[in-house]
Amino acid sequence: MLHLQRRFVTSRTTCIPSLKKTFTKALSTRTEFTHRTEENVIRGNKSLKYPVEDCFTFFSKRFEQFGGRVAMKDGVTGAELTFSEIIKNSRQLGSFFHQKNLKINERVCLHLPNCIDYSYSMLGALANGMAVTTVNPAYTAHEMHHQVKTSTPKVVITTAHLLDTARQASENSSIETMICLDDTSISDSGVVNMSDVLQNGDENFSTDLSAIDPEKDIAFILYSSGTTGLPKGVMIEHHGMTSNVLQIRDFFGENMPKDILAVLPMYHIYGLNFILLTNLYHGNTVHSLPGFDPVQFLSCIQDNKVSRIPIVPPIALFMLNNPMVANYDLSHVKSVIVGAAPMDEEATKAFRRKFPTMILQQGYGMTESNITHLQPNDESLHKAGSCGQTFADTEYKVVCLDSGEALGPYEQGEVYTRGRQQMLGYLDNEKATTETILEDGWLRSGDLGYYDDENNLFVIDRLKELIKYKGFQVAPAELEDLLISHENIVDSCVIGVPCERAGEIPRAYIVKKPGSDLTEDEVKDFVGERFSDHKHLRGGVQFVEQLPKSASGKLLRRVLKDQYLEENE
Repeated sequence: MLHLQRRFVTSRTTCIPSLKKTFTKALSTRTEFTHRTEENVIRGNKSLKYPVEDCFTFFSKRFEQFGGRVAMKDGVTGAELTFSEIIKNSRQLGSFFHQKNLKINERVCLHLPNCIDYSYSMLGALANGMAVTTVNPAYTAHEMHHQVKTSTPKVVITTAHLLDTARQASENSSIETMICLDDTSISDSGVVNMSDVLQNGDENFSTDLSAIDPEKDIAFILYSSGTTGLPKGVMIEHHGMTSNVLQIRDFFGENMPKDILAVLPMYHIYGLNFILLTNLYHGNTVHSLPGFDPVQFLSCIQDNKVSRIPIVPPIALFMLNNPMVANYDLSHVKSVIVGAAPMDEEATKAFRRKFPTMILQQGYGMTESNITHLQPNDESLHKAGSCGQTFADTEYKVVCLDSGEALGPYEQGEVYTRGRQQMLGYLDNEKATTETILEDGWLRSGDLGYYDDENNLFVIDRLKELIKYKGFQVAPAELEDLLISHENIVDSCVIGVPCERAGEIPRAYIVKKPGSDLTEDEVKDFVGERFSDHKHLRGGVQFVEQLPKSASGKLLRRVLKDQYLEENE
């Protein structure tokens, strides 16, 4: 993934700085941090004006300007929604919630695949002053129940296909009503059709939202990936979300491409904010796909002349390596944004060679921090392997794992961010909140990284996934980067496995190119010839058909580690 431009010495022993135990929302830090002087703190190069409004007011005022322009288009069926229709449907849905006596700050759960209805389902809740929580539609009832239990929604919006899962997940829960998008005959008294809700709703509905404090009241509860335990509810207040929309819009300027592909999940911060909300606010058309299907993906881009495609590395690698891509006209694509996980340097170079007219940008963000970094719009300013520079009114620093001091350029440490777009905290989890947000507003990312002398951020790996070999730290992503540069390796994942004498040793899982006769010894030699002794693959090499990844494209190393531990008890 990354190739350091200067060498540095890595400490053999590491201790994380002690955590401060008193949590304050520290709203003042969101407005005052730009006036501070603190050594080795990197700040965005401008400050913006931010209206302090609830989300529905913020978006609906904007949508009214676009009227009959197409806002959402189904990339499979061609069904469309205009901006006016989204506002109309949102008010009708909001009136239904109001009639149900649902109050400001109560919650609505969106249990949906990507679809054009996501827009007004979300805004309908916000129109009544309610908060939105989003669920992965691939979840089992058991997984969904955890989220329902912790976020306590009163309403679930789902589809006929997902209804059984929603029913099971909602047993003995706070849920009072289920709304089904599909116009089907439903016998359950607790389930209503969305078409009936809209038909009977008031398109002029308006309620007093002045009781909402945009800087304190929650608009969204999104759930972290849960790769290190049960997913945690991330609370994002109204002002945090609207601020990030304005920061992203400011970054791109007025010349944003007008047709955007939404193939990444809308329940995730990348799909919800960066793709859906920001582009609708800008007046763009969002072309929605329910998931990644190669033919649907390529056909949608070709038939709709899509100009920007936010994707994740596995989709970028599909575009790079799959011969079927040559059968489609992708000439209208001007911008490709890669997020959710890093794309290695060699693949990035190969992508640019194959698609020279597409600007390829990578960024950085987390559910907890929202989006904070992006590579410049001018590709000549990109630094290979970097996440780019930070947004307006946002700052970051890289902190020494031993001393807690802010480090200078090219020194590795934990990335901290701070900005008005970051979360308020974890839902009903003060311990996790105080471990993540410090008293002065800094948010600990848990990512190992560094920055260069032009303030470009480079993220190396998750701190919790570092392999500790005899006191040395080994970043799995560094080994994975090298492995996929091998001509016969398509994908790789490296984990640390227990070793009585060394603590942990690196073990690789490899997806070979079809027809390759690559051997374990050849892989070990390939690494051994290029990396120092503590990074050698002493834990072995296992060839697999595919690697476990989240819906957003992140490697799930924990799945392989749990599998290894279970097999070697």
